[in-house]
Amino acid sequence: MFKSKTVFVLGAGSSAEVNLPVGRILKQKIAEKIDIRFDEFGLTQISGDQNIMQAIRAQANRVSGGRGNPNPFLHEAWMIRDALTHAISIDNLLDAHRDNEAAAFIGKLGIVSCILGAEKQSDIFTSPNEGKKININTDKEIWFQYFFNMLTERINRSEVDQVFQNIEIINFNYDRCIEHYLNESFQNYYSFDQVESATLLNHMRIYRPYGSVGKLPWQNSNTSVPYGSENSNLLALASQIKTFNEQIETANVIDQIRSAIQQASPTAHREESGGVV
Repeated sequence: MFKSKTVFVLGAGSSAEVNLPVGRILKQKIAEKIDIRFDEFGLTQISGDQNIMQAIRAQANRVSGGRGNPNPFLHEAWMIRDALTHAISIDNLLDAHRDNEAAAFIGKLGIVSCILGAEKQSDIFTSPNEGKKININTDKEIWFQYFFNMLTERINRSEVDQVFQNIEIINFNYDRCIEHYLNESFQNYYSFDQVESATLLNHMRIYRPYGSVGKLPWQNSNTSVPYGSENSNLLALASQIKTFNEQIETANVIDQIRSAIQQASPTAHREESGGVV
């Protein structure tokens, strides 16, 4: 348990440990998903992600107010596909085209689709119906496990409601790995049911400057997206994320992040978090 105010700042590396793609691999996966092409008759899609194509058609209809033409969006998809070879990251590429709303839309569809797919392929994906549990090799050291150990050290079941009292997390990732892992871990470690675990975790203060691919089913939300979902509304989810060239939606988020960092104890950074912060 953390006795001093402590802030964790999460970047892409925090999720890479559980097999989410970063860097070159993420660019490659996005390029494959938006490489949407049809047969010579224009009827059958022969490459690219079909859910992304469905979202493109829906967006074209929305923009035109009726039966829209998806071809302009497809041209942007091909542009991004080819340009990703030369880009540092998808975010950098979208920043280079910051005035191109269609390109931003396509890029976000690719990001959301890749993140959800990567969640399903991650080491921490679970599926009760299939008997699939978190699959972490006991020889593999991941920071999620260290974090959970630090949270719960010498904390019995009756005291566990205090574990997030001094913790705040700033997460720049779009995935929900940290929330999902902690939810599964608290249930396994303390024999919590889902309601007990959700009640505890909904007290965790986590700020997401760039949004995420959706709330998990156990979180307090009118809409939810299961971890690693394959049947999500990409059009709706794309609007929930922001790349680094876009402004954070509300000044309140910025104020909360600044306040969290200002109140954090420098001593806690060294002694309790092992320099992770």
